[in-house]
Amino acid sequence: MLNKAQIIGRLGQDPQTVSEGVVRLNVATTETWKDRESGERREKTEWHQVSLFGKLAEIATNYLHKGSLVYIEGSLETRRYDKDGVTHYSTSIKGRELRMLEKRGDGAEEGSGAGEGVRSNARAAGGQRGNGHRNSGPGSNGGSSGTRAAAPSSQPVEDDDFDLGTIPF
Repeated sequence: MLNKAQIIGRLGQDPQTVSEGVVRLNVATTETWKDRESGERREKTEWHQVSLFGKLAEIATNYLHKGSLVYIEGSLETRRYDKDGVTHYSTSIKGRELRMLEKRGDGAEEGSGAGEGVRSNARAAGGQRGNGHRNSGPGSNGGSSGTRAAAPSSQPVEDDDFDLGTIPF
């Protein structure tokens, strides 16, 4: 069986601490298309609740803010609750991997990540790309601290511009 969710979106607010070691993110994903009849550009925004635990929760609290562009991978989890005699259901994503998809200075505010990726077990989220370095072992950052400063740019960020190293802990 497979229960996997992957989203790329922007935080609608700063990470919210639910309890010790648990953080909730509200992430917006937007779909755009051109209306066939009118030719106008249309868009639909979907909001996703994401729960992060342990080290991922700590990283989100320290590095993310409203407007941050993130990649989240995890599983769908549906909760059932009764309110005023009515049964309600809420579906959220239980995050297992978090990647910050902006260079420093490219986000809505300063302090966004530099493309770092972390899994819930604190292993690397993948080899580094675009800088010629490779991870030299588990937990290695391949010679790059992932905190490289970049000049702010309004240009789209190319895939090769991301440094997919890890946040050292």
